Amino acid sequence: MPSTAAPLRPETPSTPADEAGAGDTFHASQFPPIEVMPRDVTAYADGNTGVAYVHQLDSGRPGPTVMINALTHGNEFCGVTAVVALLEAGLRPQAGRILLGFANVEAYRRFDPDRPSLSRFVDRDLNRVWDDAVVDADPADVETRRARELRPILRDVDVLLDLHSTIFGQHAFWVLDPLPRAIELARRLPVPGNRVVLDVNGMQGRGLFHYGRFGDPADTPIGLVVECGQHWQRRSGDIALATSVDLLSALGLIDRETADALRPAVAEMPQAEFRATGEIIAATDRFRPARAFQGFDPVAEGEVIAWDGDAPILAPHADCHVLIARPHPKPGGEAMTLGRRVT
Repeated sequence: MPSTAAPLRPETPSTPADEAGAGDTFHASQFPPIEVMPRDVTAYADGNTGVAYVHQLDSGRPGPTVMINALTHGNEFCGVTAVVALLEAGLRPQAGRILLGFANVEAYRRFDPDRPSLSRFVDRDLNRVWDDAVVDADPADVETRRARELRPILRDVDVLLDLHSTIFGQHAFWVLDPLPRAIELARRLPVPGNRVVLDVNGMQGRGLFHYGRFGDPADTPIGLVVECGQHWQRRSGDIALATSVDLLSALGLIDRETADALRPAVAEMPQAEFRATGEIIAATDRFRPARAFQGFDPVAEGEVIAWDGDAPILAPHADCHVLIARPHPKPGGEAMTLGRRVT
């Protein structure tokens, strides 16, 4: 019987190559070219907040506290480009506070260009631990130890921008939980254009952008994730910096002249909003998309969008889009994210 979209599987232990789905046998030759290599960030280790690799720029005036966070995943370099550029600019906010951080430097240091997916994390995915019970559970775990270090900083943040990238990404896009305040702020920013609103309760563990007050419907802090493109493309760093500058400008922390001087030439992107409707989970090691999906591809209801072994996978509903297609998922791993366009 043909398969359709399956619900998210329960949380299972992760390995650093989960996003690629082929462990350490997945060689660099099977990825897009690496245009950007890691840079040494040890000069930023001390910070000025009491937390390693976290820097504060304080205007001394009233205003929001905005945190721009890089390296939630150690193999995603775009955030480093943005945060280093902001630090090196000698930025001084005109209101509020700016926090600039590098989250998982331990994983970042382990990057190997021959096995580029393996530095995603050390022990576990830092973007799936953000529940206090989890954070407090394992004192020896690299990622949960880092989460404990960052937690006091995060509790004072009004707006979080968590900078990410994707392994085979063709497009940049927002990832948002279904809170009006997060969606409305993302709509104000010119890049990236596409927005994906997902049910965070279906995620395999808690993401940073939904931690604590960020995910409380009755509170005011906002958590945003931006996927800036492919991990190691130079353009992804430009998008990360442009989005960061646009956010700081929109919230009044920097003036227009400063923003114009800092912002790379990234064009405004067409705005479209999608609601994620489900994940397709690979059942075999022979899962393959039916065609070369680029991301946000419309498909007809009932169309064959993939094969899992010998079984066809059909688009399960009208106005269906393949938001993300992972070309080499492991059995039990996320193979496709489906959605419906709403604007």
